[in-house]
Amino acid sequence: MIQTKALTTATSVQLNIKHIDMTYQEAKQQAFKVRWKVGKCFSGDECWCKPIQGEEPIMFMDGDREQEHYIVDSGTISKEIAEYIVDLHNKNIEQ
Repeated sequence: MIQTKALTTATSVQLNIKHIDMTYQEAKQQAFKVRWKVGKCFSGDECWCKPIQGEEPIMFMDGDREQEHYIVDSGTISKEIAEYIVDLHNKNIEQ
């Protein structure tokens, strides 16, 4: 679960600080409830592969490190298949 806490400084500027307390298993479950997008491979736009990730980052704690959960990581599936899967998933959760 992501909790957002608002802090107000002496100059009345509000900062939103996100506290991540989701486990990897919870992040995997959360991924089925949110919209997905085709991400960018770390090798660039010309790469054959595309990762699938949440439209908004799905963050979880791995020990003391914050990590982003990817539905499908880079180097796994082609752009065309990634786009097809994302389209199917997003239509399915809208129903």
